[in-house]
Amino acid sequence: MTGLCESTLTTFPAREFYDRAGGNPSIMRALLERSQTALFRYRDKAVNLGQKSAGERVAGFLLAMWERLEPAGGNSATIDLPMSRADIGESLGLKIETVSRQFGSGSV
Repeated sequence: MTGLCESTLTTFPAREFYDRAGGNPSIMRALLERSQTALFRYRDKAVNLGQKSAGERVAGFLLAMWERLEPAGGNSATIDLPMSRADIGESLGLKIETVSRQFGSGSV
């Protein structure tokens, strides 16, 4: 599996992490907030794949990426996507041609 950018992965036993984090409320809060965000993203993706048109899927993807990659100023109208059209299509359950057509149509 390849990543979107060069990364380093560190592994550790989950039980030990939870035991240590349990004594630190700020770590537990951050963990719960990130878990909640991840669950919302997975739910949205499931709805996206099952009920939305190709244009709605691509638009939702672009909005989600903008929210994740938004510059600190928050007023930029452009983002640098860290994924190819093929990767975007695979993520959205669409063919690369469909993603390209959606980008080219100006409707997203």
